[in-house]
Amino acid sequence: MATDITLKLDQVIRLLQQTLLAQQMNMLSDQRILSFNVNGETIHMALPDAQCDFIQRIIIQTHHFFEAALLSQVAKMGLIKHDTVVCDIGANIGNHSVYFGRILGAQTVVSCEPQAHAYNTLQQNLELNSLTTENAFNVMLGSTSGRGEVTHFESINHGATRLRSSADGPIAMVTLDELTASYGTVGFLKLDVEGFEAAVLAGAQRVLSKDRPAISVEPTVQHGNENVAATRSILEALPLYTTAQNIKHRFHIFTKITT
Repeated sequence: MATDITLKLDQVIRLLQQTLLAQQMNMLSDQRILSFNVNGETIHMALPDAQCDFIQRIIIQTHHFFEAALLSQVAKMGLIKHDTVVCDIGANIGNHSVYFGRILGAQTVVSCEPQAHAYNTLQQNLELNSLTTENAFNVMLGSTSGRGEVTHFESINHGATRLRSSADGPIAMVTLDELTASYGTVGFLKLDVEGFEAAVLAGAQRVLSKDRPAISVEPTVQHGNENVAATRSILEALPLYTTAQNIKHRFHIFTKITT
């Protein structure tokens, strides 16, 4: 009896969720664009996969940026200013890039997204918010330049897609040092690459040792304890960084140790 009631409740909940999602989808324009206000700024986000993608659904449900708590903390810490060169590695559809450029006013935001479909939406969202697409790149980052490939595509959460280096892979791979060589000093690095963090940092030795940017990184054990340990080891060995914030046990913001 209890099992029957539980099953019926589950069915009702799923039906309500589907109804709510349908209502939320109706809020989008014909071009699948959602507009909302943040800090007095009108933001426009193209959400072509909102019906199935976790990140895009959150944006619709909240009428706000995805991972708003992290972004708010970055703003409160004053880590990004007008002249800060920001790198958004694993930019997805441009959620963080738009926040950094439009809300925090960073003039230079270098955005990297290896998935072609997400990259196209990233470019659209930059354009919708009057931000340049010149610094958006359809590449993955690694410890060396070369090629890479997708090892796992998450259809209900495109941001959880995983990559690896592969000599014959279809995706161009560069190092952060190579990518940012012409941009001057990097001041802030956001890194969300689903288990590839250590590899990206290994290819960023010049940026880490000379530029010493504040870093937001999300190393999670679900991608392997080895990657988490290697990521921390690279940062803590410099010894230039200290963990300043740990947000909801997921995001770690490393800032420069001042003397």
